This record gives sequence, structure tokens and C-alpha cells, in this order.
Amino acid sequence: MKLEAWVVAICLIVLVVVINLSLIVAYRSRSTHNQFESLSRAFRRARNPWKEEDDQIMELSRRVADLKASQTPSEDKNRPPENE
Repeated sequence: MKLEAWVVAICLIVLVVVINLSLIVAYRSRSTHNQFESLSRAFRRARNPWKEEDDQIMELSRRVADLKASQTPSEDKNRPPENE
């Protein structure tokens, strides 16, 4: 039982030392800005997960409307009727 207690204590000490060293290295390298940027990007994506797709659909809709507006009347006569 005594050996198991020592092993657990040593593992906990090593864990605390590793965590502290990683925090010190992160603080000195100032890489936390990149972490916050990716975190804020993830939150924005979570708030509106379909934003990119919605923007693409809106762009497609705008382009189709521009194409329909630029067609001449003779082009409309040659086009077959649409089934509704």
C-alpha cells in the first residue's frame, strides 16, 4: 500500500510540474493570441453554422437575377416554357 501511495504522489507532482511548465512556455511565447482567435472563430461558427452556405446561396440568387434581367425578349421566346 505504501508503494502505491508513492507512485500516485509522484504522478501528481509530475502532472503539476508539466502543466506549470507548459503554461510558462505559452506565456513567454505569447501564442495565446492565436488560441483566442481560433476560439472566437469557433464561437462565431457555432452561432451561425450555415453562414458560408447562406452567403453562397445569396450570391447565386443575385447572379441568377442579374442573368434574367439581362436577357433580351427574343431570348425569352426561344426558351421552352417552364413546368410549374
